Amino acid sequence: MSIELDLALELVKEAEGFMEFPYYCPSNRLTQGYGRNLEAHPLSELEKKQLNADGSVSEEVATQWAIKELIECESKLKDNIIYKNQTPIRKAVLLDMCFNIGYAGLMKFKKMWFALGNKDYAEASRQMKDSAWYTQVGNRSKRNVEIMASNQI
Repeated sequence: MSIELDLALELVKEAEGFMEFPYYCPSNRLTQGYGRNLEAHPLSELEKKQLNADGSVSEEVATQWAIKELIECESKLKDNIIYKNQTPIRKAVLLDMCFNIGYAGLMKFKKMWFALGNKDYAEASRQMKDSAWYTQVGNRSKRNVEIMASNQI
C-alpha cells in the first residue's frame, strides 16, 4: 500500500473505532467494522461469507473492508491534479474525508479545493471548519483540520 493509504487507514481506524456487530451511526446509517456504511456500501456475497456465524466481523476482515473502500476513494481522486500535488499526509486527510462523507461529499468542498490548489493550507483548514461536516463529526474534523494545516500527524 502507498504511504497515504497506510496513513488514511490509521486515521479511519482512530476516528471510527471497531464495532463487530452492525449498529446505527450518529447519522442513522447501518454500519459495521471500521465505519463501513452498509447502506452506501452493501456487503458483496463474498463479504457476507467473511462474517462470523453470529453476523459479527473480525478486526482483520473489517480492516480489509476499510482498505478496499480507501482504495476506491483513491481511485476516484487519482486524476485530480490538486490531490496529486499534496503531501502523503494531506492526501491521507482527503482520503479519510472521502471515506467518511463519500467522494461526492468531498468534492462539495470547492473553496477548500481551491485553497489546496494554491497551497494555502491555512485557508483550506478554515474552509474545512466552515462546514456542516466540521460540526457533525466532532473530533475527527478537528484532528483533520489540524493535520491539514500543519502537515503533521
